[in-house]
Amino acid sequence: MMATIKRLCAYMQSSGLCEFHHGRAVEWEITDHIVKGLQVVHTKKIVLPAEEEAHEIKAVDLEAH
Repeated sequence: MMATIKRLCAYMQSSGLCEFHHGRAVEWEITDHIVKGLQVVHTKKIVLPAEEEAHEIKAVDLEAH
């Protein structure tokens, strides 16, 4: 296993896979689900069920203090 990891590290260093290269094309993009979830929270209104006291939650209510 150590030999495989060493070969993988050498390949990644020689190919520049973990470095930023302006204009490099990719086959697919990894979606940032945390950002996507925060966008949903900030744009939607959340209302409690009718039997409870209903109120609107705003993005300001979710900010850390």
